[in-house]
Amino acid sequence: MRRTSRPAAAGKRGRGNLPPAGARGFTLLEVMISLAVLSIALVTVLHTLARDVDLTIESNDLTTASLLGQVRLAQVQAAGFPPLGQDKGDFGDGYPGYSWQTTVTSGGSLPGVRKVTVTVSWRQNQQPGEMTIEVYLTRRQGGSFQIPSDLPGGLKIPGVGDARM
Repeated sequence: MRRTSRPAAAGKRGRGNLPPAGARGFTLLEVMISLAVLSIALVTVLHTLARDVDLTIESNDLTTASLLGQVRLAQVQAAGFPPLGQDKGDFGDGYPGYSWQTTVTSGGSLPGVRKVTVTVSWRQNQQPGEMTIEVYLTRRQGGSFQIPSDLPGGLKIPGVGDARM
């Protein structure tokens, strides 16, 4: 009896270097398709994150401008009844790139009323922005004024009468 020696692995693997019939794996085409899908998804996610960063910066600029405009408006109100005219400046080293312009005009047909417009401008990352706040201020006379206790149409305001301001 002649014995032929066959490698043990050859009998288990089947034909040459091919895997057995029950073994599964990924083909090169499947790997390439999955990489293409993954790259498209990653580009979309990165684009969304970049847009979120831009919106966060814009929101921060608007919030800062709003608060700075309110500060400037409080300065105008604290100085008393403002004279007509324009004034401009910046907010110092603490807020580089932010500047303000205040315009005071008459209240139109309302005597003793001033329309105060505070415009805050900024330039961050080559993106200019602007925000405007408008209020009407009145001249206080004698330190008090009357608030009517009833409104047109018979509406009543409870607890309102002579108010000291």
